[in-house]
Amino acid sequence: MNKFMMKLAEWISNPKHGFTAAYEGEHFVFGARRPGFPFARVSSVLLQRWIAFMRTQGIIRVICLLPPRQLAAYEDLLRSYHQEFGKDNVLWVPVEDFQLVEEDQLIYRILPFLAESEQLQLKTVVHCSGGVGRTGHVLAAWLVSCRGMSNEEAITAVKRQGRNARESRDKRLDELLDRCRDSFS
Repeated sequence: MNKFMMKLAEWISNPKHGFTAAYEGEHFVFGARRPGFPFARVSSVLLQRWIAFMRTQGIIRVICLLPPRQLAAYEDLLRSYHQEFGKDNVLWVPVEDFQLVEEDQLIYRILPFLAESEQLQLKTVVHCSGGVGRTGHVLAAWLVSCRGMSNEEAITAVKRQGRNARESRDKRLDELLDRCRDSFS
């Protein structure tokens, strides 16, 4: 690989790209790209770089939305997370690309994990692959259920942060967000 391509690859996979709070005023819940994005195979060096960056941001907990086929890019991503962050600080909820998180997974696993993070004042990052669609609608669900935003306010807030909660184009997103709100009110 020539020098230019190596620099480009280093820039593209930099963990600071795509890392933002759920919305401008958020202190505990963040979204990000996966370690080593966009590469199909991710070295332990890129993984450790991502983890080190998250640590400098104060991240203590991780929610990983990658399905098994996307986990194949790593030697053992979840084991690495468990070693680095602790098993109780890692939640894995596999969701296929361009799909919504299942309602039960969102309401009974993800949102309680995020609420616990806030209660314990532990910064948490949510990531899918590109950090846009799946991460976007999880963050929107957080904002409607725990920050009191309307669906459109939450979707707009995460969009301002570079996410797209409607990436899946699934018309059930608004119903899902309504059920999240109802479950936490």
